[in-house]
Amino acid sequence: MKYKNNIYRVVCAIVLSLLSPLSYAYDFEIDGNYYTLISTSERTVAFAGTTLSGKLVIPEKIVISNKEFTVTSIEGGWMKKTGENVKSIVVPKTVTILERSCFYGGQFEEISLPSTLTEIGEMAFQNCSQLKEIEIPNNVTSIGHFAFHGCSSLTHIVLPKSERCSIGAAAFCSGPQPKGKLIIPAGIYFANDYHSNGDHYVAFDDCSELDSLIFEDSNAHLYAYNGILFTSRKTRSSEFGQCNNLKYVYIGRPAIHYWGSDDYGNHTPVFAKVVEYGDKCEIQYSYRNVYTDFATGALEKITFGKKLSNISSYTNSGNLVEVYMRNETPPSASVFSNYTYIHGTLYVPKGTLKVYQEADVWKEFWNIEEYDVPEYPTGIRPVSVQEEKVLLGIYDINGIKHDIPVKGLNIYRYKDGHVKKNVK
Repeated sequence: MKYKNNIYRVVCAIVLSLLSPLSYAYDFEIDGNYYTLISTSERTVAFAGTTLSGKLVIPEKIVISNKEFTVTSIEGGWMKKTGENVKSIVVPKTVTILERSCFYGGQFEEISLPSTLTEIGEMAFQNCSQLKEIEIPNNVTSIGHFAFHGCSSLTHIVLPKSERCSIGAAAFCSGPQPKGKLIIPAGIYFANDYHSNGDHYVAFDDCSELDSLIFEDSNAHLYAYNGILFTSRKTRSSEFGQCNNLKYVYIGRPAIHYWGSDDYGNHTPVFAKVVEYGDKCEIQYSYRNVYTDFATGALEKITFGKKLSNISSYTNSGNLVEVYMRNETPPSASVFSNYTYIHGTLYVPKGTLKVYQEADVWKEFWNIEEYDVPEYPTGIRPVSVQEEKVLLGIYDINGIKHDIPVKGLNIYRYKDGHVKKNVK
């Protein structure tokens, strides 16, 4: 009988161990959180799960057997096992890299990332369907493939203003739907090199809720796969799809040869009422002999930057009535529509009226006026990464300034007017 009882106990222990989702996945449990050992000599551990609910603040350090260990990473897959009840997460500054799939499938609504973060791994936030907004710290230099893929509630996205940051294929695809204005900082480029059965994946595949899209000034080309930046519908051959409701587009990069296409390679111009090209952007002919970048009938106002040497055709832009030139030398250009020549106004830099009145194409405008060219096309001075990092002060929830972060909510105010929030 005793023998049978012992067998029963052993079987029960085995069954319970199989039912416990983290029975094999952690080394320590402290204050309701699970951790695995990374290095004894360096005293580092990885966060591996939690029994807590609501707000989860992952600690920077833990104490094990009177020894202090630093939390330097977050293991992937833990949210599917123990994180179902977590609603918000604070990642510690000791974590500089978010590993592959570290928050995969989580149902939390908000997350605070530390300024020390430098890399977001592949699928890090994939299928986090309740996440509503994300502010990526400025030190991040890499956002992996499918990082925010399937985040169906994600509408507010702030990209990092690092010196150079790559965005992987499908990083904000199949779910994220940015609303209002989306700013692509100067250091952003798209590393669309992920292949699956020959397919190329779009970075943002549903921009139908955007009304403004701004590509900040940069000397580097805004690289897109095969030169295709915009599409009129969801596809796997560009970076921005479904840009159907844009009212304003600012392009501060050297030209992309081929801005728009559909799934069959047919040119699909971008619908926008106001378009401005920055002074670092040069307009060039498309290598596929397609010259119209923006949709006919939608465009009402356009500004061309100072580096402009050649303009593609706007022949059928029937509603275009304001054309602003920042270049004192008239660039070569194809013809505009008769409607634009008759009803529109060409604004040229002060002192250049005569030269534009005598230049081919430009002399066809019935109305030409001089104007004072502002220093910057948008009237807003671009902010450098270095200036953005100048901290003016740290304030608590009551607006009191502190020299160092205090316990609770900290509000960081920067020289460029940018504000960040963090919880200590």
